[in-house]
Amino acid sequence: MEQVLICEDDLYMAQIAEKAIKQKLNIDSKKIHSLEDAKIAKGNFDIILLDINLPDGDGKDLVPFFLQSYPNAKIIMMTAERSFETVRECMKLGVHNYLPKPFKLDELTSAIKECLVPKKSIKKNSDKSSIISKNSELIEAYKIIEKIKNKNINLHINGESGTGKEVYAKALAKASEKKLVSVNCPAIPSNLAESELFGHLKGSFTGATEDRVGKFEEANGGILFLDEIADLPYEVQAKILRVIQEKEIERIGSNKKIPLDIQVISASSKDLKSEIEKENFRLDLFYRLAEIEVALPALRDRAEDIDELSKIFLLEFHHEYSEDLKELDSEALDALKKYDWPGNIRELRSVIRRLAILNDNKIISKDDLPDYISNIKHDPKVIDLKIVSKEKEVISNALAQNSGNISKAAKELGIGTNEGIGKYMEI
Repeated sequence: MEQVLICEDDLYMAQIAEKAIKQKLNIDSKKIHSLEDAKIAKGNFDIILLDINLPDGDGKDLVPFFLQSYPNAKIIMMTAERSFETVRECMKLGVHNYLPKPFKLDELTSAIKECLVPKKSIKKNSDKSSIISKNSELIEAYKIIEKIKNKNINLHINGESGTGKEVYAKALAKASEKKLVSVNCPAIPSNLAESELFGHLKGSFTGATEDRVGKFEEANGGILFLDEIADLPYEVQAKILRVIQEKEIERIGSNKKIPLDIQVISASSKDLKSEIEKENFRLDLFYRLAEIEVALPALRDRAEDIDELSKIFLLEFHHEYSEDLKELDSEALDALKKYDWPGNIRELRSVIRRLAILNDNKIISKDDLPDYISNIKHDPKVIDLKIVSKEKEVISNALAQNSGNISKAAKELGIGTNEGIGKYMEI
């Protein structure tokens, strides 16, 4: 039986969420209200609803703890903070989805349902969404896969959270016909990093109740993917360097050397060269990891792909939820292209999922989009002609009040330049 953990300090909000989850999804949930409560909560949770602002600290600080304690759970962050940096940080930590407050209960239950529904068969080619692109930078990045497949060359991938770094690693593993073992480095507690990566023998330290195979050994003969490697402790970086150099490991508590034949793919949303300058990352390890470097562009830098990606996601959810196949009208698509996408492809997929499930009409309009996307502020230096048309009365009044002085009218409207008003006068 599925179980949801609700970590929300607003008691009324927690009760409403609990009631909706039970009535609409027939799923039991447990409510907690602080960081301290989270550390002593008991249960086998599939979904964790986590508020970002808790009375005794930042909810984001609980993400590594939850990922370690409930490795199969998916975390949905609930937040009234809509800054791009907040979203990026949440995605980087491994949050599955986020809901900007205030949200409708249908949006909440839809997000939970998505986490629980198993993937159904999807039409051929729909799983290629992450590599379909007209962007020359991304196309060149994927060409590298053909050049290095089946070669034990270590690769480093740089890109913002949600740009598809793990998808790239999976594509390389598939092309090489090798197994892939993935490690989410931020989710590993510092005191357990060596055991997680290199393994241990029973009794080698307090709490070692049985032998454990580490991730390096598990990936032997295949590919090890170290995601967000910049977050590993400095002392652990030194031990990884030795393992890569020597091509062998020793489990904690053992003197037996285990030969390794693996390809290491590392990834980071941070610039490792900057981290090296700050003395947060080892230069010698960087040279071992980055025998080849690949940079994946942010979605805002490949807006030309949003149309095709959206169609593929709509097709995916059409099959997954047995919903009508929906499509975006031109204004909705234009709004998606103008949005900054701090969560990149992961965020786009999340938005399209909500639209596919919650929208009753087959055609999705701009009005159906979340407010934070549809109400994008335009660059004040360039006023779109449609906006000028809609604001005709406001501009006319500003000009009249300033005796036709374009500069004064522009200043009063906060435009900063008279270009937009000048275009309006030419209409």
